Amino acid sequence: MPVVQIEDQIKNLVKQIEEMRAESLRLEGAVATLRGVLSSGVTELDIPEQPSQTPEEGEITEDSA
Repeated sequence: MPVVQIEDQIKNLVKQIEEMRAESLRLEGAVATLRGVLSSGVTELDIPEQPSQTPEEGEITEDSA
């Protein structure tokens, strides 16, 4: 019969709530920033194309960090 450890479940749920809270705050910050940009009269942002780059040997990237 499967067994569930209550304390582990509580810890996992609390961790998930903390992660969701952090993501929610990040998104709220992004919305506030974009609203500020919009209120200053900017309605569009031009984003330049970034050429694909291969990391140099030993270079730290987001994927390897």
